[in-house]
Amino acid sequence: MTRMFTFGKRIALGFALALVLLALMGMVAYRSTTIVVRASTAVTESHVVLARLAELEGLLVDAGDAGRGYVITGDESFLAPYQTAREELPAVVRQLRAMRADHPRWTERLDAVQAIATEQLEFIEQVIGVRRTEGFDAARKLVAAGEGKHLMA
Repeated sequence: MTRMFTFGKRIALGFALALVLLALMGMVAYRSTTIVVRASTAVTESHVVLARLAELEGLLVDAGDAGRGYVITGDESFLAPYQTAREELPAVVRQLRAMRADHPRWTERLDAVQAIATEQLEFIEQVIGVRRTEGFDAARKLVAAGEGKHLMA
């Protein structure tokens, strides 16, 4: 049987085996790299989504602070963050929708977040209206009732 494979055939077989192993290792390395790139892209997208969610939360917190600042002082300049939130919030929600449009569960959750954000802004608008029309005490009572705090929680 050893005569069947001459020295030259053994060397050729060794090179062929090495080439096959090298090709298999290359395919495994390519597949692993592809998986890592996909995972990295998903992580990056998740970080962008988390940043947008933090931006949305920051806008709502700033709007609430602005409303309370206006209630306390009666100074219209305190309402600038509230106005910014009203203007920027829809764009942030649209961006979030576009980022995860292919996830139905995400869309449902974002619908809920948007509804709560809208309620929060409407409550702040109500407080501002009460402060303008009925004065400090009426607005203070509305804030003290805790609805705004409940919405943010």
